Amino acid sequence: MSFEITAIYSALVALLFVGLAARVSQLRIKFGRSTDKEELRSMEVAIRAHGNIAEHAALTMILLVLAENTGAGAGFMHLMGSLFLLSRLAHAWG
Repeated sequence: MSFEITAIYSALVALLFVGLAARVSQLRIKFGRSTDKEELRSMEVAIRAHGNIAEHAALTMILLVLAENTGAGAGFMHLMGSLFLLSRLAHAWG
């Protein structure tokens, strides 16, 4: 059995993960060891957005694979994958 739907969301989540990692790296280069509170807050937000996806992506993708393997419908799979991706985007943006 192929896991085409899970592969789509895994790739999209991976792209978001890399984008968030790049954002953290960019801010680290920009601010270095800043003591400015606003700059430190920006770093904290970027680091938590990246950490949040790191903490949740693997388990979610495993659950998607299990659901797809047990015959979950395509609609359900796309709903769950989309909800996860959108929630991580909202977390990163907010």
